[in-house]
Amino acid sequence: MIFSADLGPVNHIVIGFSGDTVPESGFEQLRVLDIEDRIKLLDIEFIAKSADGEVSWVTAESVGMEKFVASANRLIGEGDLAAIGGAMDPGTVAAVVVWEDLTLRNAVRTWKAGGATVLSRGPVSPDHLAAVDDQ
Repeated sequence: MIFSADLGPVNHIVIGFSGDTVPESGFEQLRVLDIEDRIKLLDIEFIAKSADGEVSWVTAESVGMEKFVASANRLIGEGDLAAIGGAMDPGTVAAVVVWEDLTLRNAVRTWKAGGATVLSRGPVSPDHLAAVDDQ
């Protein structure tokens, strides 16, 4: 996968599911967002924690998510696997979704084409927003 210097904000979420299968419904909503160019799915990985506590990557097919086989790009590493596994209960599965937010992509391109420069970008923490709201 080739990444551009003009990447939008990249985020991730780890969702835990009880049992050894993953419901498709939320992932179908991700597909819609991707098709509509609101996000770009960069990676979807599945992790299982066995009853005896062993943590491992598992295939999309093994958790009932055949439609998402091509979305696995291994952007998460062994350290991430260990950290996620530490938060999981035995006998469960987790999905790791990494996506690029494309919401402002066209606006930023238009500004840049007109000579503007992006001076800063990044997340704003909820704590910061709460502190400003309290003032």
